[in-house]
Amino acid sequence: MKQRQYTELQLTIMNILGRIERHLRKTENEYVLKEIEEIKKDYDIEPPYLTLREYIQTKSYGAYHTFHFSINGEEIVLNTLGDFLTDELCHLYAETNKYYVVKDDMKDNGGDMTNYHCDHYLTLELKED
Repeated sequence: MKQRQYTELQLTIMNILGRIERHLRKTENEYVLKEIEEIKKDYDIEPPYLTLREYIQTKSYGAYHTFHFSINGEEIVLNTLGDFLTDELCHLYAETNKYYVVKDDMKDNGGDMTNYHCDHYLTLELKED
């Protein structure tokens, strides 16, 4: 699988929206952020694929998230990239940059800040670029 390709117009829009988004706080600008997402939909802009390593770094917040996926036929369950630093998993760490995450079937418990937990069931595709 190759990384998504964007038109010049899509790249320009992504650049402009990215410059705006980094100055917004999610809690104070909810409506502006929703409008930004609508603009992305209007121009058929989907986010670039992240490698497995990037995805886990971006989405993991300690024990609040658990990731389920398969690499080289091995079923893996972990909470952070640091979980690869075990005798059982360290040989697979290098593989985390060789796969894109193409789907995440998330299932959370609907909890609040004190008891929230989300399981991420990831579908991976081997990078070809």
